[in-house]
Amino acid sequence: MPSGIAKTVTPSSDLKSLVLTVDDDGDGDFIHIQDAIDNATAGTTIEVYSGEYRENITCDKQLTLQGIPMELGNGSGIGKPIIVTYDPGCNINLITLHADDCTITTFHIKGEGSCLGGVEVESCNNSIFFNDFEHLNFGICIYLDASNTSVFSNTFTEANIVMYSDNNKIFENYLSNSGYAISIA
Repeated sequence: MPSGIAKTVTPSSDLKSLVLTVDDDGDGDFIHIQDAIDNATAGTTIEVYSGEYRENITCDKQLTLQGIPMELGNGSGIGKPIIVTYDPGCNINLITLHADDCTITTFHIKGEGSCLGGVEVESCNNSIFFNDFEHLNFGICIYLDASNTSVFSNTFTEANIVMYSDNNKIFENYLSNSGYAISIA
């Protein structure tokens, strides 16, 4: 995957919280979400603007990934930003959370081909809300050592929720054509 830095961002050590912007048309700080994550510090909010982002994302620090359902600059994107795998035959997840205290909100997370899943949670105290999950083996999978994750106000179409751990909250989600819908193992 090519580098997607649109311009250089130098975070100030005086800032308690930083906001980075991602726009697939190049109007933000970055054109790829993973590049923004790699350049962020813990506590950063990454605002991702409308468009299609073909990438698989790994979050290894405490961040907020905030979809912004409008275009940042001159592009033509409208609606929630769409995250789709860059390799439909890859059989991996679109987003993997390794860090605690992450938030993922206001995205359309869409599978193609044999895409395994939408969000794989391997950490604790995360919030996943106001997202649309579509055509995935699972929309969200919360693994054994992950706990205290809140999953609410999401829409799942042909996608399931799988949970292997305790002390998680799943509420006010809408699931359709989702097979077993919610599996608690």
